[in-house]
Amino acid sequence: MNKAVKYSLIGLIGASFLAGCGGNDPYVDEISSIVSKIEGEKDYENGVNIVNKEEAISVIDFCNNQKYKDVKKEHSPDSETGKKIQELEQWCFVASSIYERAWVKKYGISIDNIRNK
Repeated sequence: MNKAVKYSLIGLIGASFLAGCGGNDPYVDEISSIVSKIEGEKDYENGVNIVNKEEAISVIDFCNNQKYKDVKKEHSPDSETGKKIQELEQWCFVASSIYERAWVKKYGISIDNIRNK
């Protein structure tokens, strides 16, 4: 096998391994997208209103049930997804309860139905 082919194959195998280990997580991407929408609003009230009931429930579930701890185990903290998880964990700690109260009131969400799903 010629050296160029050999090193190309090694590179491809390495790249596919890294993609598998640090690849995107659709669940994290979904939550991150919702939080980005909220954070993109300059006004708290607009941040509350920009999400629909389903999105609000997803964020409440992610934060209240600390789902970030589960997905954190699957991704390196240095990967793109790992960094998103760290940002979401911080957002959950700092801001989620403020929005949660507003969404519970606005959409009539029962927190007991979400806890530990």
